[in-house]
Amino acid sequence: MLHFKAFLFSLVFNLKYDQKTSELRFQAEADSFQRFDNLKTRLEQKGFEVKQGALSNEGGKVQGTVAMKVKV
Repeated sequence: MLHFKAFLFSLVFNLKYDQKTSELRFQAEADSFQRFDNLKTRLEQKGFEVKQGALSNEGGKVQGTVAMKVKV
């Protein structure tokens, strides 16, 4: 099981699920780029295909988009 709290994201928003593609997409905010890298690595280890959008650093907070779906 994967717990998002373990990655210390301060905010997860715009959570969307696309039933046609079976893709879950969300935006998140964290205190570092490393948090996003760690999430991507862990999700891939759990069998998900992960696409990470561009990350931006604004006011000491890193924001970005993550899309994930089960590998087939």
